[in-house]
Amino acid sequence: MRLGAPQFEPKWPNTKAVLVGHMSGQGFTSVAIARALADGTLPGTIRVQLQRAGLSKAQGTVMPLRLSTYELTRLDAFARDRGMDPPDWLREVIRAILTNPNDMYDAIVDP
Repeated sequence: MRLGAPQFEPKWPNTKAVLVGHMSGQGFTSVAIARALADGTLPGTIRVQLQRAGLSKAQGTVMPLRLSTYELTRLDAFARDRGMDPPDWLREVIRAILTNPNDMYDAIVDP
């Protein structure tokens, strides 16, 4: 004899849940994740599921960054020269770029 109600069918298969968690950890927004899933899942649903899983981005997002050994060495030197850790230095550079009223990409990056 079984007690309780029958189990509900899972709405999200494990592979989808893992993919959403992975993409969120990679820094993708809920809108970008919904677009990538392309299965009708709404960004709000993704945000709620991430919050339920304790993966809310309210405190910010960690974005992995792949750098060569040379790039990492240079980044470390730039940060150290200013008495900062590399993640703090990068965050300040990104904030400066994002708060500038002009798009600085073309001024910084060679095409």
